[in-house]
Amino acid sequence: MLKKAVNEARVVAKFIYNTLKNQTANDDPTQKVFSSLNPTPLVFEGVVPVGIPLLTPAAVYVNVNDDDYRGAYGQKLFVSFIYEIKGVIEGYRADSLANLASAIDYTFDWPNQIDPSAGRGKCQEVFTDPDDSTVSITVMTCLRQKPISYNTFSREEGKNYCHLGGEYLIEFYLNT
Repeated sequence: MLKKAVNEARVVAKFIYNTLKNQTANDDPTQKVFSSLNPTPLVFEGVVPVGIPLLTPAAVYVNVNDDDYRGAYGQKLFVSFIYEIKGVIEGYRADSLANLASAIDYTFDWPNQIDPSAGRGKCQEVFTDPDDSTVSITVMTCLRQKPISYNTFSREEGKNYCHLGGEYLIEFYLNT
C-alpha cells in the first residue's frame, strides 16, 4: 500500500500559524503571544500584505531553510526547517515588540518551557492538520538558533517597519 502524499512544508506552516494564533502552551497570561497586545491577532506567512496598517504588532513567519534527513535506502527519517518568526510593527523602534518577541521565544524555544513533572524542557508535540485530520506530524524540536532585530523600509507605502524575533529550528516527522 502506498503512503499518502503530504506536503510537509504546508503542515509545518499550519503548525506555526496555529501555535501563534491559538497560543496555549502556557496558562500564564503574561506569556500569551497576543492576549494583551491585540484581541484579533494578526499572523502572516511570508510578508504582511500591502495596505494593512501595523499600528499594533503582527507576527510574521518566513521559511529560511529546510532539509530532509534520510536513513538506509533513502527512507526519510525526519524533516528540519528553520523559520524566522518575528513581531513586526510600523516605525523605527523595536521597544513595542519586546513583549511579543519574548512570548514568541517562549513559545518556540522549547528548552524555556520547563515541564514540572519531568524536570526538563518541552520535547515533543503531535500536531494534526486542521484541514485533513488524517495527517499529523510529531514535532521533536523547537529551538531558537539566533535572535533577529532589524528595520526595513517599504517604498510602495513610504513607511518604516521594525522586526524583532528569532530564527527557530523546527524538526518533525510525518506520522503514518
